[in-house]
Amino acid sequence: MNKYLFALSVPLLSLNMAQADDGLYSPRPDWVQPIAEIPVFSKQGHHYDQQYLLVDRQLDLTQPNPVEYKRYTSKIVSIEGVESASQLSIDFDPSYQSVNVHRLEIIRNGKTIDRKTSAKTSQFKREVDLDSLLYNGEETLHIVLDDVRVGDIIDFSYSISGFNPVFGEHREWYIKTGWATSVA
Repeated sequence: MNKYLFALSVPLLSLNMAQADDGLYSPRPDWVQPIAEIPVFSKQGHHYDQQYLLVDRQLDLTQPNPVEYKRYTSKIVSIEGVESASQLSIDFDPSYQSVNVHRLEIIRNGKTIDRKTSAKTSQFKREVDLDSLLYNGEETLHIVLDDVRVGDIIDFSYSISGFNPVFGEHREWYIKTGWATSVA
């Protein structure tokens, strides 16, 4: 019995990963005001495993289906940073939101390396309040980058389209202002 169960679960896992990749990557939206220059790393400040060089969040509420654009650029400063920075997670609710990744790059010694084709992606349910019997339907798109090294700069951007229909015409949005490390 276990032999058949295993044989059935492998194609399902592969199908889920294929669905996560299907249509995942797209160009940056035209309405985004790009930041071309990445700030340089500063040894001053408070660093753990990486220093965030750029945190860019833009929101377009003019569309019927609002879009939030996010870009994170960080320099890896320790071996612990290799592990944490090479695993990227995007949380969203697929019942009313969709995700598009625009940039997935490593900058090493001044050269940009596109990692869209080599990154491993998976999508899974994330019920963080399951212990309290609260189900919210959120999922996590998890992206793992290969060949990440100390000194690399990870440049990652994506957008999430859609807002919770429960709020009707109203929008809720927050900006994270507390970081565990310095932001240039």
